[in-house]
Amino acid sequence: MKTFFASMLGTIVALALFSLVAVVAVFGVVGVMASLGNKPVVVEKGSYLVFDLNADISDAPPQVNPLEIFTAFDQPDHPKALQLRAVTRALHAAAKDDRILGVFVTGRMVPNNYGSSLAALKEVRAALGAVSAGGKPVIAYLSNAGTREIYLSSVATDLVMDPYGQVSLPGLASEPMFLAGALEKLGVGVQVARVGKYKSAVEPLLRENLSPENREQLQALLDDLWVAVRDDIAKAREITPVALQALVDREGYIRPAPALEAKLVHRTAYRDEVVAELKAKTGRTESKDSFKQISLVDYTRVSRDSSAGTEVEGKAGAPSKK
Repeated sequence: MKTFFASMLGTIVALALFSLVAVVAVFGVVGVMASLGNKPVVVEKGSYLVFDLNADISDAPPQVNPLEIFTAFDQPDHPKALQLRAVTRALHAAAKDDRILGVFVTGRMVPNNYGSSLAALKEVRAALGAVSAGGKPVIAYLSNAGTREIYLSSVATDLVMDPYGQVSLPGLASEPMFLAGALEKLGVGVQVARVGKYKSAVEPLLRENLSPENREQLQALLDDLWVAVRDDIAKAREITPVALQALVDREGYIRPAPALEAKLVHRTAYRDEVVAELKAKTGRTESKDSFKQISLVDYTRVSRDSSAGTEVEGKAGAPSKK
């Protein structure tokens, strides 16, 4: 019995020590990241603002998940969580900032839950349009682009496509989840009182497929949204919606040649060619470093602090390889 209690006490002590070390480690990492986040940022005159689309844009401020702290160290390219207001504020600030030459858009979006929605992207797109309306170039580079990327990039003053890239515009779809079969297997009955045909909120609990009425209303909603997206892209690219729809219907994946022929993009070029052009624009042709730049994530801090009436100075870190 004494051995049992001694063993149990040792286990409890070991678990307590392990938990204490883990908590201290987490708070230590949080402290380090906080100190890095407070590191002063400088915007070199003649820089491009790099908008990396490898992110999830949401209305709410990003939620801090302790487990993602370690992921950020192991995977530097891990998708970032950006707040919509911070993104649009930064882009509007860049449109008026004499230190910013233009905006470079690259990457592919990584939406999470309800992030990077059409409503959010519409505001970001308008903010990008404000940059070009202010006389500054917006250069977008597409490699493997989807609906979100081409929708945002369509307002670019120079829309460049990888010679081996593609654009996918499959349209919009809805995939409701139905739980009636699972509930039946679990012996759970659902009783609902409803009036009218177009009351679909409870259908996932009652059916295993879409009712004709629900399918009709979802189709009407998706059609309206698609027309809005298609027409916005067509207007920005100065082509007709009919021509764009014909391109989408004809091509499963839009390759560079059809994209150029339809004027969906301005030109094709490899990434290193675009980077070389940006180096020339920022006066770094002979330098081994990349072009003068500041990431959107860093610039959100600059625009936030500037709006609060404080000046931000210091080093922004090593140049990006983009």
